[in-house]
Amino acid sequence: MECVRLLARRMTVPEVADLVECHQVTVREAVHRFHEGGFEALGDARRPGRPPGITREDLDALGALPDASAQEGRTWAAAAPADWPAVERQVAVSPPG
Repeated sequence: MECVRLLARRMTVPEVADLVECHQVTVREAVHRFHEGGFEALGDARRPGRPPGITREDLDALGALPDASAQEGRTWAAAAPADWPAVERQVAVSPPG
């Protein structure tokens, strides 16, 4: 979407590619997708590989956890939120790296 916005401001494809740090072909592909399908066509494509084990729903539930815990008067140690997906959602999350 940023590529399309910058091109609409009269920047050239090479200028946009340099600014957003991508290849000119990537900028042109974004423009073609936009012309063919509008804003909906600009979303990220599926990536190859194993799908993520944690879903958007899991992340939303984890994000709501501190407020819910505070209302219950419960506090968390640093490691507890890292263990929460496995305990409460049966989702295995490995450390980055």
